[in-house]
Amino acid sequence: MSGKPLASDCAPPKLCRQYVESLAAALGADGGEGGTVRAVFPDAGCAAYLKQRWGDTLPFRLASLNDRLVVQPGDVAVVVCAPDPQGVEASQRVASACGETVACVLLNPRLASGDAGVGLNARRLRDRFVGGFTVAYSLRPFGDGTVFKRYPGNYKVFGPDPDRRGRLLLLSEQLRRPDSEEVADLMLAASGAAASDAEGGAGVLESLVKTVGSMFRFMSSLAK
Repeated sequence: MSGKPLASDCAPPKLCRQYVESLAAALGADGGEGGTVRAVFPDAGCAAYLKQRWGDTLPFRLASLNDRLVVQPGDVAVVVCAPDPQGVEASQRVASACGETVACVLLNPRLASGDAGVGLNARRLRDRFVGGFTVAYSLRPFGDGTVFKRYPGNYKVFGPDPDRRGRLLLLSEQLRRPDSEEVADLMLAASGAAASDAEGGAGVLESLVKTVGSMFRFMSSLAK
């Protein structure tokens, strides 16, 4: 990264700091005999900027995916903060280095890429890596709705409530994470039912619902 990195380039720094501080407190990690929690950012420039900004009194240590040895003796947990698609392989190396003794957390991962040049093998590599983690908390917006999970609960798909403007309605709950096509189908079905109830199945509204559903599917396919 050239020049001084912006806070937005380093993932949400306030969120990352609050989470890692809370984790360190919960584990009793003080950087000494209690062990160390290490926050890992996408690049060295970002880590250096945040270290300068936050000072040396943090209850955790900072590192970057560019470091030669990210996981150090005494680490009890490593939090990889907002890894991006370019950091998949480096994140894998960190997870492997953690082994069975050091907890590895992906915080707000952004590993999916909408680039048309991303091949099937790269996507499979990413999916296989992410699939090895237990999802503790997930909130993923989708159109006017969202997909939510909080461990140990199931995945819940919420869509707009046709009877209460600005409110959400539970559309589905399942053990497995729904893919983009499944979510699009649920949104489409809910929108179609609402349009049919409101207008008696008017042809124009039905056509609009189908068009919106197609747009959802297209946009979701770009992010796969």
